[in-house]
Amino acid sequence: MASGFNMTFKEFVELRKRRSWKTAAIYQRAISEWAKCNDSTPDKLVESIKEGEVDVYDSLSKYASSINGVHAPKSVLTFVGGARQFLGFERIPVDSVIFRSVVGQSLPKKRIVSTHRAPTCAEARQLMLNVKQRTRVALALMLGSGLRIGEVVNLRVENFDFNRDHPTVTINPTDTKSGTMRTVPLTRECRSLLLDYLGDRAKEKKGFLFPQATDPKRHEWRENIYRQVVYGIEKIGLRKKIGKSSRYLVHPHMLRRFFFTACIAAGIDRGLSEYWMGHRFLLDESYLESPETMFEHFRKVEPKLTFLGAVPSDDIRETVETQSVEMRAQTQRIKMLEKQLSDLRQIVQTGIASLDKQPKKRT
Repeated sequence: MASGFNMTFKEFVELRKRRSWKTAAIYQRAISEWAKCNDSTPDKLVESIKEGEVDVYDSLSKYASSINGVHAPKSVLTFVGGARQFLGFERIPVDSVIFRSVVGQSLPKKRIVSTHRAPTCAEARQLMLNVKQRTRVALALMLGSGLRIGEVVNLRVENFDFNRDHPTVTINPTDTKSGTMRTVPLTRECRSLLLDYLGDRAKEKKGFLFPQATDPKRHEWRENIYRQVVYGIEKIGLRKKIGKSSRYLVHPHMLRRFFFTACIAAGIDRGLSEYWMGHRFLLDESYLESPETMFEHFRKVEPKLTFLGAVPSDDIRETVETQSVEMRAQTQRIKMLEKQLSDLRQIVQTGIASLDKQPKKRT
């Protein structure tokens, strides 16, 4: 890779992917649009700015004006921020005072235009029941242990400790956003799902949890797992846009929020919950002194992170909520079947009409 003083657009994107593939995709789009808005390509535009042919603030202001009102305020700020980051990697200074004075006039005020949320317990259970085995395992790790999709796809069998009483998963520092290793407890249900999914592969310690079908020595593409999770969310009727926002009510990242919310609601220390999530937060290290200490706290939340067991008979509200979600999923399936039936009828009618138009043979 070239040095930071001469970094190409492609190299910048690859560097961002090491931390977050999703952020890299957003920045890649933003920087491409910024350059296109200025009738150039990212690398050529940078050269023009360095040579004094294009004013850096004018280029950013022009881009901000073109997308303001088209995207949500938060998205506009994120896109312009991506372009600024690229300029920073290219060692092109962007003074904050001048930026606010010139570009700030074209930026929207940050305000909330959408409200996304984590799924409820009943919705999480329904989601687990409506996906294939591989996706169910990925969901169990995200909903039940707070892992990111990028962390999930990089897991190898050796990252798991299937200890009968204290199953855990350890995420390598190279696969985390914070760059630090962490060990997170697994529910006993998740351990069962993992062992059932792995089968004989549980003995292959260096093998990936989700290997590619065509090349088992490489892990599955993150985008593939992401799409499978999105399909599951759509299948139970939760992939809905709110108002004018382009964001969805429930999206894959919110599955991690479910885990965090459940931990806090169960009375687990905020620092320990943040540690399990992989966030930088002040943590009392005594929580990590032994598996027994950590699991003493994890057992408080484990019932809420167990999705495929029977719903407690004394929890009437949870039972009603589960039935409501199941009815919504059934309604969604009925609509899909009705559409398929309508399409089939159309095909049959077209076929009959075609036969009627054919000349009859004389006997």
